[in-house]
Amino acid sequence: MADLSKGFTIATKNFKNITVESKLGEGGQGAVYRVDYDGRPKALKWYTTALKNPKKFYGNLEPGK
Repeated sequence: MADLSKGFTIATKNFKNITVESKLGEGGQGAVYRVDYDGRPKALKWYTTALKNPKKFYGNLEPGK
């Protein structure tokens, strides 16, 4: 998998942007990046492996879960 480059922007469902600042590390499931999310520093895990149940996985990412 190619790395996400500095400045790469991801639009979220709630109309906010995530901007990659740097790569923190990587492992068997994917890479972790330091990102700016709505003006705040956060970590983002970018999965590279196939998901067995994508609907359940993405459902866990919804707010309030």
